[in-house]
Amino acid sequence: MPAPRLIEVQILSEPGVVPVLATNLLSNHYNKTRNAYYLALDAAQHDVRNFVTYALRGFVDELREQRKYTPEQVTELTTSLAKKYPQCGERTPARDMNELVKMNLVERVARRHYTVRRNAIEAFIPPVAR
Repeated sequence: MPAPRLIEVQILSEPGVVPVLATNLLSNHYNKTRNAYYLALDAAQHDVRNFVTYALRGFVDELREQRKYTPEQVTELTTSLAKKYPQCGERTPARDMNELVKMNLVERVARRHYTVRRNAIEAFIPPVAR
């Protein structure tokens, strides 16, 4: 990982900047748009705003793709979950999502589709000392 990426990850992973789960979104974007990534890095040699614009657009695009989940998709959100859910019954993901709805952490947006209530989750992130 080049030094700028390390700085980027450090900034994004600071408490209160973005939810910790979102810190991998830029890596996903860069991998999906590898040629554009290298072009943006090259352009940043002359004006860093080129890269910042590219990164912000990619971050927003990745956030938009994170909106709705089915119970089956939830089992694949992390490697740890992907390993644990096969050991449970097939109804477990739906039951877990229903429990998260009761806790107001997610909301049902369509039949068997849920979205994260980011404001509720972000309320648990401690404020950053100034």
